[in-house]
Amino acid sequence: MPKLNQLLLSLVVIMALAACQTTGPGSATQTGKPAPLTPFAVGNKTFFMHDNSRPYDSVGGVNVGVRSMITEIWYPVDHEVAQSGKYKRATYGEYVFGDRDVHRLMMTETTFFHLTPDSVVEGVTQAEIDAAIDELFTRKRSSFKNAPLANVNLPRPVVVMTHGDAGSRYNM
Repeated sequence: MPKLNQLLLSLVVIMALAACQTTGPGSATQTGKPAPLTPFAVGNKTFFMHDNSRPYDSVGGVNVGVRSMITEIWYPVDHEVAQSGKYKRATYGEYVFGDRDVHRLMMTETTFFHLTPDSVVEGVTQAEIDAAIDELFTRKRSSFKNAPLANVNLPRPVVVMTHGDAGSRYNM
């Protein structure tokens, strides 16, 4: 792996090491509002790592292009930071980089979803499927994009999950 990729992978691992918290929920906040049920809110970042040292898809016979690994990092964020309004809540559409056409293709043309009137519950119309696809694209997730890591000095476990061959980060 080239040195740049090793550096990027090291950065991802370091960020992942800081990604989880081991203590329970906190006490009441200074504003008098009840304490959140979880010790932290959730932040997320997306990284692209490129490996120019290997063919794009040697198994498939494609030896041109750049092999890329899209990596999602999820980590604890202080509730006060998340609620400050400075950080946008992530949407499902951001998994497909804000591209509605890619989202629609993913939901209708892939073996993972393949949403058509013939593949869903009887009586569901194409218009209802289209509305559901559009709603999912804009649905807010519970994480905050690029919010800063929680300011705690505690050990944090790491969970590494990979979808494996022919999988997708969308189905995690």
